[in-house]
Amino acid sequence: MEVEGTRADDHPKRFTDIHIHYVLEGDLPEDKVVRAIQLSKEKYCSVSHSLNANITASYSINGVKGEKQL
Repeated sequence: MEVEGTRADDHPKRFTDIHIHYVLEGDLPEDKVVRAIQLSKEKYCSVSHSLNANITASYSINGVKGEKQL
């Protein structure tokens, strides 16, 4: 997993956008990979639940941008 973010120019220089890039290898069914990522964001990831709702979060899997915003 690689994460990039954009920060505000003014203090406290909070993150305004976050992009998570998942790097996966193997014969993985795309639907199950997408579902696992959605569950990690929506249900299991305490960090994503701690982020401000004003932050735009997106994801890609091996360079292919996800269809839905996370």
